[in-house]
Amino acid sequence: MTERRYKLDENVLRQLVCGKIYADNIGRVNCVAFGNDGLNMITATEDDSILLFDMKSGQKSRSVNSKKYGVGHIQFAANGQCAVHSSTKVDNTVRYLSLADNKYLRYFQGHTDKVTGLSVSPSDDMFLSVSSDKSIRLWDLRTYSCMGIMSVHHTPIAAFDPEGLIFAAGMNNRNIKLYDLRSFEKGPFSSFEVDTPGVNCNWTHMKFSPCGKYILLCTNGQTLMLIDSFTGALKHCLEGHVNEKNEPLEGSFSPCAKYVFCGSSNKRIYVWDIETGSLVHSYAGIHDVTPHIVQFSPKYLSFVSAGNKILYAESDHAVTGMDFSYNGLTSVVTTDDDSINTFDMTHATKQKNVNSKKYGVANIQFIINNTCAVHSSTKIDNKIRYLSLSDNKYVRYCEGHTEFVTSLTTSPSDEMFVSISDDKTLRLWDLRVNPSVGMISVEKNTIAAYDPEGLIFATAAESNRINLYDLRSFEKGPFSTFNSSQTMKASEWTHVKFSPCGKYILVCTNGPVLYLLDAFTGVLKRTLRGHENSTKMPLSAAITPDSLFLLIGSSDLLIYVYSLENGALSHTMRTSHKYPPAHLAFSSKQFCCVSASNNLILWTSP
Repeated sequence: MTERRYKLDENVLRQLVCGKIYADNIGRVNCVAFGNDGLNMITATEDDSILLFDMKSGQKSRSVNSKKYGVGHIQFAANGQCAVHSSTKVDNTVRYLSLADNKYLRYFQGHTDKVTGLSVSPSDDMFLSVSSDKSIRLWDLRTYSCMGIMSVHHTPIAAFDPEGLIFAAGMNNRNIKLYDLRSFEKGPFSSFEVDTPGVNCNWTHMKFSPCGKYILLCTNGQTLMLIDSFTGALKHCLEGHVNEKNEPLEGSFSPCAKYVFCGSSNKRIYVWDIETGSLVHSYAGIHDVTPHIVQFSPKYLSFVSAGNKILYAESDHAVTGMDFSYNGLTSVVTTDDDSINTFDMTHATKQKNVNSKKYGVANIQFIINNTCAVHSSTKIDNKIRYLSLSDNKYVRYCEGHTEFVTSLTTSPSDEMFVSISDDKTLRLWDLRVNPSVGMISVEKNTIAAYDPEGLIFATAAESNRINLYDLRSFEKGPFSTFNSSQTMKASEWTHVKFSPCGKYILVCTNGPVLYLLDAFTGVLKRTLRGHENSTKMPLSAAITPDSLFLLIGSSDLLIYVYSLENGALSHTMRTSHKYPPAHLAFSSKQFCCVSASNNLILWTSP
């Protein structure tokens, strides 16, 4: 696993698979926590065990027994070498444990009843404890004495914000109070009363989103609540999961703060989109009991769920990009472990594997010389890198985008290419010079493609409009615009492609439908239906070099073949893919096609 600034989306979510099952603990898992660097995970179990895991290898690194005191809640200290944990035996003391030599460094006494939660500051040696004695205590790991105490009327919950500057306290299943750590004793600087009509359950956990904008309230009911951390307004009630026994289900944010994960009584893991509040995915149940804890790694594309065993879900190196060289002799494939693989299509053999661990790699495209490629970066910065595949050396960097580059398309006739970014700009580049040679503002989620001659390119935006630009007068704006019909707006547009003959423009979507337009008039020629896309993946189709047929993957793991002449489904091909083949590419010269999901299949004539 490598640290990466990945772009988590619904397609990536659906490609996460269970990578490990840890079942050697014999008690219910009480708590799961990650270190700030994401390299280690710690768990506390009901059989008084503390388990440490190395998240790079995915292996358990050691086990520490706490038979004398028991262990309830546990959190890494900021240094990552120690942990604080609550006790389930003897007394209600919070204990500070050195994980390196299994020695207690300090005891924090004061609570008179069970400690129900711990939250450690991400920036210093402070931590919070909450208890059934109806108090919140603030501690400094360097001293024995409690730094501050707040008494309330009910068992509270509390959490630090991502910067460690403030903390929130939830009480009475209704009120949230925000405290500045530097003036804790002066009381809250802001208080919210959360209005949740129709929701009747107890708050059990509180978490800030990694971006700091939201507070997640977990409950013992069938609702999670997402709160605006600045105004206290209820943004969404997240529902759809099951909680038959009113367990305290602990959910988690993804590091990009786009999704919330939570377990369910039906043993599934549910995922919600924070922006819309909608349920976007659920993972099939592998647990034999309710996975009452779900924690997402702060750094890596992986999460952990826990019931009586611990499941570690990770990416199975999904294919993120694929392209053929213009002479059709070589294909290049990128995967989410930052690998760039090249294949000899004449002999159907793998040529080499190039690592891009330093910069990361997402989109990749061959350029016209057939020996080099340009790729976007997922780490460090948003530069586009010009890579010589023959000697694995970077030739040039294309710098200008300020956010993630979502799309690349190269010219089939010269060394020009187009890039589109989340910064809402489209840039035109010439690989012979460093600065971009042109830029226009575009809408979010714009996609683009060159025509077969490399003279014009098309952009598609907001699932309702296609613009055509002449490369020679790019800065003057589009010379032609096609507005789509209402029918074409039903699904989100994900890819746009010209047919090899140049007569058609293909629009791929995240639904079970494709659209074929006349490239000269914009008239909708064909609506292609028959394949499945139940999970709304951005399926990429391939048109045969003779422009007679189109191939696309499907949720049922088949490849569907459509006739462009009449739009009819003419054939389906069975595959050995484990996941839907989201990527398809047809060689322009060799009679072969490649399909990809988490593995590659080369299709050739007999």
